[in-house]
Amino acid sequence: MSNDRKNKFVSIGYGNVVNSDRVLAVLSVSGHAAQRRLKIAEEQGKLIDGTCGRKTRAIIVLDKDGCVLTTGLNAQTLTDRLNGENTDDE
Repeated sequence: MSNDRKNKFVSIGYGNVVNSDRVLAVLSVSGHAAQRRLKIAEEQGKLIDGTCGRKTRAIIVLDKDGCVLTTGLNAQTLTDRLNGENTDDE
């Protein structure tokens, strides 16, 4: 059986991964747009907590239904990982 579609999963910290093909945006949580998006996602039941109880430093907006993932990694580290750069920050 051939696999025409290969998903690339990227670590978002603390043992969690995300399919990089579904990422629309990575936002620093300190911005107003990110705070607003977090509030909307929580109200709509589309917020997924990937922080494992740690401080949220960035959010990831996914393409399907506007789901939002929170992560304890900073936005630059996530961007580097999505771009294929090797980072060991966790």
